[in-house]
Amino acid sequence: MLPDPLREWLDRQDERERRGALQTLKRVDRESGWANAVEAMLATLESTGGVDRAGVTLLAARLAEGVERVEYEDDRPDLSEYDIAFTATDAEGAQ
Repeated sequence: MLPDPLREWLDRQDERERRGALQTLKRVDRESGWANAVEAMLATLESTGGVDRAGVTLLAARLAEGVERVEYEDDRPDLSEYDIAFTATDAEGAQ
């Protein structure tokens, strides 16, 4: 019932981690549907190397609403715009 990468990841986890992930899957299934829950969990695993409840819940809800996943071409986002936006400088350029 689960894609191989997700099933294999679950099999490698200790009991506490596996139980938490399965509880997340069950909860998200009730809220957003099985297919969305599994897709969200797999996507979260592939992008982060783990499964967190908030990420899976949010992505599954977006999928249930018909919002497509955002695909980035570069694995590393360019955060330089945030550096510019959140770095305070005065008129002379000093921070």
